[in-house]
Amino acid sequence: MPPREAIFTSHSEIPDATLSSLDAIFVLGGGVPSSFADPPSYVKSRCDAAAQVYIRCSRLAKGGEEDQTPAILTLSAGTAHMPQLLSSDGFPVWESTASAAYILEQYSAKQIPPSKIFAETTSYDTISNAYFARTSFTDVFGWDRILVVTTEFHMARSKAIFDWIFGAKRGNDISGSKYELYYLSTPNVGLSKEALEVRRQHEARGKKTVLTKLSKQYTTLPAVLEFLTSNHDFFSASKLVERAATSAASNVFDPRSMALKLSYGGGGDGSNLNGGNGNSSAHLGVIVLAAVAMGVLVIKCCVPSTRASRHSRLYK
Repeated sequence: MPPREAIFTSHSEIPDATLSSLDAIFVLGGGVPSSFADPPSYVKSRCDAAAQVYIRCSRLAKGGEEDQTPAILTLSAGTAHMPQLLSSDGFPVWESTASAAYILEQYSAKQIPPSKIFAETTSYDTISNAYFARTSFTDVFGWDRILVVTTEFHMARSKAIFDWIFGAKRGNDISGSKYELYYLSTPNVGLSKEALEVRRQHEARGKKTVLTKLSKQYTTLPAVLEFLTSNHDFFSASKLVERAATSAASNVFDPRSMALKLSYGGGGDGSNLNGGNGNSSAHLGVIVLAAVAMGVLVIKCCVPSTRASRHSRLYK
């Protein structure tokens, strides 16, 4: 069996023995879907990789029995600094919903039974992806051997986060972690050169924060929860109130900030930047956000400014 820090770049690299031991496959969320079954292209690549792993596991299982195959858990309610996709009746379409719907549409029930797919609908960044995957699913269901699937540009920070959260102690429990984590990296598809560069810089800063600060300071699950409920825009009560009461729009139009936002999906994947072939939704997003930024400059004359929290931008 390969070491638990193994990062694979193709499902074909994963040994049969490792596949046969898996309890769950995690598909990380990564951006706003264009529709209920249309996540960003790099998230589709994650979904396809997870599906291929499951199909291999099913073939290896004795008699192809479902109880001997891993669960597929799609992650993420949304992206903290991006508007939520809404259904026609006004309810949020979770990123994990779009990933699950994509898998169900692309693969038959014989290939992947719907009962093997689960959706996590609480998290809004990679740290909370890991925290709620563990506290709501793996600790409850007893999933010990896990394959985490995400895109290459997102892998280093994701691995640092999942190693931290899944290695954290349960309160006063001094026993070590029982988890075996494996990682599968998928290609950087659907992002322009500029968008990919911005994301890489963002990911590198986040990884450094996790390795040098967060993982050393918050070493138990209660401490991680305290961190989330004190410092995170989407889990701190006071910050949620502040966010609801004030405009989240910036009064400065920053092209690099725009490139980062577009790299989180919403119809464009950032491919319209740097001469790519982004679709009309992405172009419309640029126009709308630019208009919002310009509108705020006018409103600014009459409305006192407030300092927007930066925590969600640091951790997504």
